[in-house]
Amino acid sequence: MQAPDGPRFPADAVTHDEALTYYRNRATQLLCTAWERDGEPERFPWGVHVRLRRDRDVFHSLYVLRDHVGKGHLSAWRKANPDARFVVMDACAAVTAWLAHKQVAYVVAEPFSGYEYEAIRRFYGDRRAKRSGVWLMNHIDEGLFVLRELGASDTAMRAYCLHPLLQGDDDLARSYADGLQRRVDPDALLLALEYRQFANRHLSRHRVPSPDAIALSPLPEVLQMLTADKIQNRKDFEEHHGTTHPEAARLRAYFAEWFVRLGVEDVRYHALVDEIRRRTGA
Repeated sequence: MQAPDGPRFPADAVTHDEALTYYRNRATQLLCTAWERDGEPERFPWGVHVRLRRDRDVFHSLYVLRDHVGKGHLSAWRKANPDARFVVMDACAAVTAWLAHKQVAYVVAEPFSGYEYEAIRRFYGDRRAKRSGVWLMNHIDEGLFVLRELGASDTAMRAYCLHPLLQGDDDLARSYADGLQRRVDPDALLLALEYRQFANRHLSRHRVPSPDAIALSPLPEVLQMLTADKIQNRKDFEEHHGTTHPEAARLRAYFAEWFVRLGVEDVRYHALVDEIRRRTGA
């Protein structure tokens, strides 16, 4: 696999694993949209082919490895598959240029939209969690998927995008100084600040006599945000250091406390996690 400091979306992959990293991360980015992967990726000596489905319609995407660019592989594949409809991930410049040159019609599979999503995407960039190596944007993309499955509003989803920009004191001060409050949806900002208050009241270092002692917001959207956050956090914890983290026992208890308080059953949690894995090929 690619080096830990590599980009989420390598533009000039040399190996199949790097190209598959690109597609796996695009699939994660598209979790809360109507797009999802259709079947397993197909490897060629020169690159990778994937199918994406939107409702009942199937589209195709091709990734040509760096050492094979300019050798006619895209044209040959298109000739062999004349009825294939192309999809471009997030307006990839190189592929759209080729498609335009060949006058090939295509659609763009775009992630969740809005200023709030772009703000957190710029803030996180290609950064990864120090302990697990997971891209920080996965927390947003996977959390948005959970929110969609919970039936959350667009405003709640925008607020979820904002929460890492506001939750810590330093982040809140920096975002305020940068004028974030003047550019975002005011309703989403209110929800994100309300989320900040209640999420910070019960961190893993805090002990409570019972889950009932965890304070909850009166706003249902904030409860949905807390649910998405804890489901995604528990997923990463169990996948990457459920038995190796020095505070593993406390973290397991912490997630259990939140799940009881929020009314999240384990069967629902596992169903959501399994669906994330299915859709992303993890």
